[in-house]
Amino acid sequence: MSKTVTFEWKDADIAPDDFELPVVYCTGNNKIASFKNTYGMYGGDESTKYSNWDWYREKYNVKYWVYQKDLL
Repeated sequence: MSKTVTFEWKDADIAPDDFELPVVYCTGNNKIASFKNTYGMYGGDESTKYSNWDWYREKYNVKYWVYQKDLL
């Protein structure tokens, strides 16, 4: 049994709106990987969560991304 799923990659210049959701991404080297979330925290305090997308995008050379839920 096979399943066809259609989705659209988002450009890395567009940050995920919900930084707590898992993200699948494609790098400049055409490798695919995932982040379980894209937030950062100040001092490890969960009440200070913020989008850390720019850091992830730069560190991992992210070119495109999609929410994991869009692939399932």
